[in-house]
Amino acid sequence: MAFLGACSSSSTDTGSDARTPFIPNTHDDSGSAADDSGDWRSHRVEPGAAGTMAWGPRSEPDLGRPWVDSGAPPMPVFDCSLVPDEPTEINELDAPRGYHDVIFDTKGNLIGSDGNNLRASPDADTSDIWVANVGGVQGMDWLPDGDMVTPGGEGLIRVNPEDGKDTIAGGIYAYGVTVGPDGMVYVGGTGSAVLKLDPESGDWDEFVSLPSGTTSRTIDFSPDYSKMYLGSLSGGVVYAVDLDDSLEPDGDPYVFASGLGSSYHDGLGVDVCGNVYVNDYSTFSLWRITPGGDVTRLKQWTWHGDPGYGHGQTWGPSGSSVWREDAIYIPQPYDGNTVGEVVVGIPGRKYNDGYYEVINVDD
Repeated sequence: MAFLGACSSSSTDTGSDARTPFIPNTHDDSGSAADDSGDWRSHRVEPGAAGTMAWGPRSEPDLGRPWVDSGAPPMPVFDCSLVPDEPTEINELDAPRGYHDVIFDTKGNLIGSDGNNLRASPDADTSDIWVANVGGVQGMDWLPDGDMVTPGGEGLIRVNPEDGKDTIAGGIYAYGVTVGPDGMVYVGGTGSAVLKLDPESGDWDEFVSLPSGTTSRTIDFSPDYSKMYLGSLSGGVVYAVDLDDSLEPDGDPYVFASGLGSSYHDGLGVDVCGNVYVNDYSTFSLWRITPGGDVTRLKQWTWHGDPGYGHGQTWGPSGSSVWREDAIYIPQPYDGNTVGEVVVGIPGRKYNDGYYEVINVDD
């Protein structure tokens, strides 16, 4: 499979009914690519034409993903120079719900909170209760065993439809959580420290600490796991820390980019080309940072007339005919816990199995 997002055009804000249909790349029975002349991925790069990889998946640690189908098509190739300069489309999805984060499960459901219940949406027009009476939750991610991990009122909790919720570690106030390829939970929002927590025992250690007086908030990894990116609570600064082959810090966190507002970085994610996307509360904006540290504002919302600013973010899953893998889905707590679909024209590093061949990376 090989594909790339469409060229840039003026972004528009539309409702669910006006969404551009998403047609994922398909393959015939022989494994050859089907006719994709009507596909949004109009800039195709055939496997093998990219030369050397800008980075390669590591042998350590295990980078397995619980949502990956072992029969997935061949490694896709992305031309990072074709990422649009701004969102090509922004859609308001009225049925799905999201409070401070959303994620997708293995069945393709968008999971988010309505403020008390976790709800599942198989498409943009449907929302059903997935797990009732969970209470307010913050960031969400999947554990290797398929359970959800999220900070709740009791501390860090695990959730599944059969057992409901169970506390992993009490007494931890947190906001952002990211599960690493080692199965550990990396937790932000606990003062200046980022915690590394074992989801089985609940034991945790301080992984890294931001400068004194700075509060960590949101976390994600680079596609090759050579860096961890850290959104902060104030100062408009995104930090990074280099990681060794064992996923341990190789030095202290340093300033990766600045000028991204002055307040809460409520969402942080990374695309397949290594660009970092940040939701900043003080400017009500979605920002993009290139791997080289250049900052661009992709979208600014207004508080009263356009309350679509999002806490948290996740990309659509690969292979879905319902959700766009080139779009960021953002929960909108100031708009009735609805969900926004921001088409940025490039997939995220998650939900596509973590292995990519990319060309023309901005370094």
